[in-house]
Amino acid sequence: MTSEQETRPLARIAAVLGDPDVPHEAVINQGSNAGIKVGDIFLVFGQGAVVSDPATGEPLGALEVVRGRGKVVHVQERMATVRSIERNSAGQTLRRVIREPNFGGF
Repeated sequence: MTSEQETRPLARIAAVLGDPDVPHEAVINQGSNAGIKVGDIFLVFGQGAVVSDPATGEPLGALEVVRGRGKVVHVQERMATVRSIERNSAGQTLRRVIREPNFGGF
């Protein structure tokens, strides 16, 4: 991971595209002005429950629940289209890219 990727704010899903003839796609709120390029891979995740240390009871933070992965297929200046790349053995989409509070890149 580059230092640019470490400091870039997380992208968020702005819209979920619902065309049944197209693999599951979502639009993220970052585009070429944020360095996003066609072919970039993103991890789609949401926030789960807060987890605490069993020994101290101290909160460790919210669990990041992985929903799937997506690949950028189209980039505009301020947004990009991401297509799900999670598939089962039959070639069908296994996990749908869905609206989540956080959408982070590698």
